[in-house]
Amino acid sequence: YVLKNSKNIISINPFVNKNLGNLIKGKIFNVENCIPESFFDYSLKKKQSNNILKLVFVGTIEPRKGVLDLLLACVKLKDSSIDFSLDIIGSVPSNYSDYFNKIKEIVDQKLNKSNIKFHGHLPQNEIANLVFNSSALILPSFEETAPMVISEAMALGTIVISTKVAGIPWMIDDKVTGLLFTPGNYEELFSKIFFILEASEENIRMSKKARLKSEKLYHPNMVADKTYSVYKEIIGK
Repeated sequence: YVLKNSKNIISINPFVNKNLGNLIKGKIFNVENCIPESFFDYSLKKKQSNNILKLVFVGTIEPRKGVLDLLLACVKLKDSSIDFSLDIIGSVPSNYSDYFNKIKEIVDQKLNKSNIKFHGHLPQNEIANLVFNSSALILPSFEETAPMVISEAMALGTIVISTKVAGIPWMIDDKVTGLLFTPGNYEELFSKIFFILEASEENIRMSKKARLKSEKLYHPNMVADKTYSVYKEIIGK
């Protein structure tokens, strides 16, 4: 009812417009969600050039987030004798304990000597530090809208490797501001991770372009200006 009868609607991502287009009759204004200004305080010049591949995942540990695919890609990293670490940040919903048990089984049986840490829930500043000091944020989701963790990683200049689902392709320009792969295809995910191992100049370029895009779309000042302009246009009608 609300969508059909609203004259003006603010959308956080073009995916929302596409997904709900048949229900929306009014004018759509695209205004992204902002992220805390503190994410833009990190200097890209201070990003560490890691000798070890440092991967990080941020999100709830449940099937739609594709954590199993991430671990299967890590098995391929191990089998290829690639040194890596993986930080998994996020809680396990009570109804997904069986899924978490499958994850622990893979870690115990196939990744038992690998550097994998489950942090659970962490404060925002600790998450920001871990993501900033990582080689890549991996988000292998099957379902999303416009994940804030991608916006935050882009602001931090950390390369995002994520899936071609929902609003993510509007956030990440493949091989320009990050890397995209097909959901459920852990072998393709492995190839994307392997790519950043060998593409140091490309990594620097993607990092800088991700920061620039995030400044234009997700900085609080930019979002406030866009929101103000929307209300000004609506009031002026």
